[in-house]
Amino acid sequence: MSNSARAMLVDAENQFKNAGIDSARVDAEILLAHVLGISRSGISLLLELTDEQRREFEKLCQLRQSRVPLQHLTGEQGFRRLVLKVGKGVFIPRPETELLVESILRELVDIDNPKIIDFCSGSGAIAIALATELENCEVTAVEFSPEAFEFLRMNVAAQHEAIAKNNSKIEILNIDLTEADFPEGSFDVVVANPPYIPLEMVPKDSEVVLHDPPVAISFQVRMD
Repeated sequence: MSNSARAMLVDAENQFKNAGIDSARVDAEILLAHVLGISRSGISLLLELTDEQRREFEKLCQLRQSRVPLQHLTGEQGFRRLVLKVGKGVFIPRPETELLVESILRELVDIDNPKIIDFCSGSGAIAIALATELENCEVTAVEFSPEAFEFLRMNVAAQHEAIAKNNSKIEILNIDLTEADFPEGSFDVVVANPPYIPLEMVPKDSEVVLHDPPVAISFQVRMD
């Protein structure tokens, strides 16, 4: 079996296209770069994989072909200036949420030492982005799910130096929203990206249905 990087990329791309994956070539390149520990731009310089690298790449390709999210296979997701740890049990941050962060930054441009609370924090994407892009801010990140909270904890720890450099702080709380009791006026901004899709409207993509935490996506609408 050939260990040619070019041949393996072409094969993976065809597999992904047959599985209905729109970003087939990009996904193949990202997985190969992940296996090799290099950037995507460095792939063009590679001629051959070792047998061990080939086996690892083929294993990841099989999982991606079965529609396991790319981010679960690499264990990370880019968000604004951040690279966040993600995986089973936490919602994968979407690019659209970056617009929410941008709007908050505009609102706080004239506020000194802003205090922010982020409900349904998940991986901490919003909270950490704000703490690393705003100086002298205090962010409280609230997440109920134990699985998601672990990713929140890891991501905050990983960005500790960047947060401290801004003279900012993040407090993380593993509590239910109904347990969150703060005095009125405690925060300049209350932000949340909660479950907002009715059950009957959840996207049918396998990546979403089978791998995103249901509690992070949908809510039940009472008709009575």
